[in-house]
Amino acid sequence: MEKKLVACRVLDEGKKIVFGTHLVADFWGVSSDILDDPDRILEILISGARAADATVIDTCVHHFAPYGVTATVTLAESHICLHSWPEHSYCALDVFVCGKSDASKALETIRTLLSPQRESVIEMLRGNLPRFT
Repeated sequence: MEKKLVACRVLDEGKKIVFGTHLVADFWGVSSDILDDPDRILEILISGARAADATVIDTCVHHFAPYGVTATVTLAESHICLHSWPEHSYCALDVFVCGKSDASKALETIRTLLSPQRESVIEMLRGNLPRFT
């Protein structure tokens, strides 16, 4: 039985395959009010998923006491998650998508809605393997 690869991109003139793009971002100087609002955080992450043309399967959000939020959006194409430390105006964001979804569009939307004063973003190409066929 022949195996077929799905939900991947071919790079470097057909020499490599990539299963997904994973963006890891640190945002500083974000409004503490936004970062401590679980409903608003979830709305922002879902907006990012829509901008990436990703399919939302499920969501989960937890509001910590006395403050802080962890929210995840499970996608057919992987996930988007955010962990916040409102007392430091800081959050950590992961955007991992595969297939035709566009992680950079999710990041751009989330960045716009959170309005960080400073950020650091790392892009990883997941499953970056030589193509053997």
